[in-house]
Amino acid sequence: TQTNTGATAYLGFLNTLAGNPEILKIEDNTYIIDTPGFSNFDLPDIAPSELVNLFIEFKSEVKNCKYNDCRHVLEEDCGIRKAVLNGKISESRFSNYKILYEELAKRKNY
Repeated sequence: TQTNTGATAYLGFLNTLAGNPEILKIEDNTYIIDTPGFSNFDLPDIAPSELVNLFIEFKSEVKNCKYNDCRHVLEEDCGIRKAVLNGKISESRFSNYKILYEELAKRKNY
């Protein structure tokens, strides 16, 4: 069994803050950390254009975008938007992406 000491240390830290954090495996290489007591999180310090890389199911659809600088929000020839319309990507995930994208876009450094 492979262990990740960084994740283990992080869970130990969370345990002191919130009590009983849990790692839930969704699929290979995809996990959720359930941290009781936390109701929000801070977005990573990334450019809005990098957000698409954090949505694993979007990666295969990016190549279908007409424009290299597609934001995947309102563009008509967007491969991700087409995948949502075709049911390949869930509408709720796409909605979450758009919310996070707008939050990142509000930051002054981008």
